[in-house]
Amino acid sequence: MASWIEERVQAFLPLIQSLGVEDEARIAQLCLQEITAWRERGLAQASLNSPMTAMRKGIKGIQLTEHNIWVNPGNQKEEHIALKHMNFSKEEWDRIKGTTAKTVLTRMGNQQFIDRPDELVRIVSALLLEKSWPQLVVGVLAASGRRLSEGLKTAQFRAETDYTVYFTGQLKQPVADLCYEIPTLVPAPLLIEALSHLRELKEIKDGEALTLNQVAHRYGPKVRGAAREAFGHVLPAQAERQQIAAKDLRAAYARIAVHWYCPPQKSDRLYAATILGHIQGVASEEEALERMDSEEHYADYLIGDGQGNQNGAKGIKLGEPGVVVLKAFQDPPETEHPQTVESKTPKKKRGSSSSSNKRSILQVMATTRARVSERRKPGVSEDDVVVALLDEAEAREQALTQLTPEQLGFTTEEAQMIRRALALTPEQDFLAFIRKALPKEAKMRIGTTQRYKEVDLTGLTTSELEKQHKSAALTQERIRRTVIALMLYNQQQSNPALRARITQTAVHDMMGGRFEHIREFLTAHEAAIAEHHRTLEVPEKRSAKVDLAGISIPEEAEVFGSLFLPVHA
Repeated sequence: MASWIEERVQAFLPLIQSLGVEDEARIAQLCLQEITAWRERGLAQASLNSPMTAMRKGIKGIQLTEHNIWVNPGNQKEEHIALKHMNFSKEEWDRIKGTTAKTVLTRMGNQQFIDRPDELVRIVSALLLEKSWPQLVVGVLAASGRRLSEGLKTAQFRAETDYTVYFTGQLKQPVADLCYEIPTLVPAPLLIEALSHLRELKEIKDGEALTLNQVAHRYGPKVRGAAREAFGHVLPAQAERQQIAAKDLRAAYARIAVHWYCPPQKSDRLYAATILGHIQGVASEEEALERMDSEEHYADYLIGDGQGNQNGAKGIKLGEPGVVVLKAFQDPPETEHPQTVESKTPKKKRGSSSSSNKRSILQVMATTRARVSERRKPGVSEDDVVVALLDEAEAREQALTQLTPEQLGFTTEEAQMIRRALALTPEQDFLAFIRKALPKEAKMRIGTTQRYKEVDLTGLTTSELEKQHKSAALTQERIRRTVIALMLYNQQQSNPALRARITQTAVHDMMGGRFEHIREFLTAHEAAIAEHHRTLEVPEKRSAKVDLAGISIPEEAEVFGSLFLPVHA
């Protein structure tokens, strides 16, 4: 619900909390004053539906007692006495619903085409990697279909599959601890990481104490501006508006989600209403159907074919790696109905090919069959063993399709760079990205090794060494020479305070390179370096007078061969 409505509800309920049937005149006066306040806001007739619905729902939450019960003659149900007066007349309800229906019909008669959903989503992926909060907010809203205040303040996502999350924090039609599965237009980890980063930004943290209404006023204008800048060329504005608004991202999300993920045999209206949260929570069938009407407010877009016609296909991405049907739309498992003794259905002849559970003789070696038999346990058939092995193999394949950069040990910065590269190319599958990149790297390394395996790096001068192509051996030789240069420097200092301890930082300051390579070399030669420090009484902390940049690495290769540090320990 809108933040101003929430504030009105929270302010009104305490006024009637202690009132009952004996105070009906006072209740009627308070209700009239409240409804008058709504009208004075200049709301359109159709917009009066929202505060009335929210207020009546709040009143229904007050515990009924003998003191405040009223029997509604229309439905013969016991209700709070305030509901008698917090209501519109039947005539006004008819006008409100008529105005709303006219608005919906007008909008549905002017639907716009999204001709390039893939390009729109590539933009969304790129926005989720931005550091600026307006771009991040737009990316979160467009990828998840949530409202502005949800994305900024209340939404929480928990990964379920590669492209679905469980969402909590819905603002409209709130239900305690409401949590339901929604699809994401981008990989779920990317959305979750972006939301986490967004909430840590100072600009967003500064608004934690704001009301929902204040949140909309503070952040709304910049979010609208960022949305127009990002999607102005791929997402058309509605007929009655010149520019897109933040809520258009929610409508576009619903339409693309149907196109990509809705099972073809399922209703697109039902699917959209479910993922937008309109029919979540406990509701009767009648209430659910009434709530589904809200989905029509988001039917502003259609998927176009680029030729001015609609592409009405649904679920086109189902079956792709990592893409599954929402649990709410999965077909229930089929149950077997064994034949009874009285069944008149004739038995299948042995070997009949029409049996749904017919046996098949696998063409396997005797040794293979023996391995299957070895895995059998009491009460376990050969078929059970084979099924278990297949399930295990399929689980491993599925795990590979869900592989993320973080699982391979990449840093957050490296993972973001990888996802940025994936977002900017048609290839959004991380596993396919790895399979394409690794052979290139392997080929390059093999070629480099074959070209330079005959070169004795330890026999080159330092100048010649710097001209060689990069390789693991070259890195080790450069580190070795840097360490020996530090040893030579220490031996030349008569004052122990001016000697430099050989550490990762010291070596890096002199030659650069990656810390893990330096750490590997120092660990391999830990004993020799420790003996050097002990013999020369090298201080634990380096003096500010020691200028590592001024320490030169000798040119002659013979200098390095005279000391005891080999290339490999």
